[in-house]
Amino acid sequence: MKFSYLAHEHLVRCLVHRSCIAQLSAEYYSPSNAGRGFESGEENTMSKTVGVTLGAAGLYMGLVIGLMVFCRMRRARKKARLLAEATAEAKSENGTLPNDTEMNPIVTKPLKDGSTTRSDNEAPSHSSGSHYSKKSRSSYDKAHFPRQELQTMMLLGHGDYGEVFLAKAKGIVDPDTEIIVMVKALQTRDENAHFEFKREMDMLNKLRHENITKLYGICRETEPFLFITEYSDWGDLKQFLLATRRDNTRKGPKPPPLNVPQILGVCHQIASGMEYLANQRFTHKDLATRNCLVTSRLNIKISFPSLSRDTYADEYFLYRNRTLPLRWAPAEAILEDEWSTKSDVWSFAVVACELFTQAELPFSEHSNETVLRLLNSSELRWKPPAGAPSALCSLLLTCWSISARDRPTFTDVVHKLGQVTVDSHL
Repeated sequence: MKFSYLAHEHLVRCLVHRSCIAQLSAEYYSPSNAGRGFESGEENTMSKTVGVTLGAAGLYMGLVIGLMVFCRMRRARKKARLLAEATAEAKSENGTLPNDTEMNPIVTKPLKDGSTTRSDNEAPSHSSGSHYSKKSRSSYDKAHFPRQELQTMMLLGHGDYGEVFLAKAKGIVDPDTEIIVMVKALQTRDENAHFEFKREMDMLNKLRHENITKLYGICRETEPFLFITEYSDWGDLKQFLLATRRDNTRKGPKPPPLNVPQILGVCHQIASGMEYLANQRFTHKDLATRNCLVTSRLNIKISFPSLSRDTYADEYFLYRNRTLPLRWAPAEAILEDEWSTKSDVWSFAVVACELFTQAELPFSEHSNETVLRLLNSSELRWKPPAGAPSALCSLLLTCWSISARDRPTFTDVVHKLGQVTVDSHL
């Protein structure tokens, strides 16, 4: 009996245990709970994916912002380095050039009595007496000229740097003499323009040649920077050539057209000046009659006004954010930005054509876009001007060689022009 009771109790316990397990299993695997474990895993995976994506996006934005800050700082350092060379030596007892001031208009204003005054936003500058008495510490110090001694006469036009104007300068050659000068102002924040402005200023400060315009003075004590150069009594060569045309309607005396010997003489002077420039390892980049000055004695001075914004805007072309003398430059200069003495040789040949055609626009029958296309395809064909001696025609054709290596040097040009000049008098 005892055994039967124990067996019965054991059987009851087993049934109760199985019933509990079945109830728990039914509860766990009920339809409402089906897939709950899988959903939890998918939610974890999605959360991780979103987190990784947001993290990557945040990292990318951080890199972009960091790169922008770096580029801005690099630009600022580059600009500071370019300006430092032009301003470091200008420090004196009267102060230094402010770095963050806005570009101001030309500050010299003529008064009724012929004197000049400064605008309110101009910083004090050296007086005329102190200018001549102080010892210079550099070539730029020697070229310093007080801007209050400049009396603006007329605006010639605007270039890539800013205004170009004529002014009277008293004491720039000697203390008692007043002469007319050409002044270029730096009125832009563009870094490339600052670099080119300084390059021109350095070049003119070092050059000494009878056929290159002289640098008379520099104003750097406050913005805008000014550099003052020689000017001529007959102005630029292009305007002179235009005045010799029969259809010229301008009032005043009309000079007669240049004859062949005179043209060859002008070509020889320009080539001599460019030879000197090349020997000093400088490139002009914009040689044209508009950038040459002429005196009443037909003396030529190579200059650098480059009035590309208004006066001679039609002779320039905006290409890849660069204002270029499209019709005066070879393909490697326009398309590849490779300027050299050999590109100046090409431009010289175009200047010779201007002299024979009385400043006619090269390829006037073509638009700028067509000229660019012909340059790009090496299909632009130059022809020597009518009336030019045969020896000069041969020289010009070599100057227009497509390959820069095939073009002559300016020393060769000067030598061959000398022979043409002798032949023209026989």
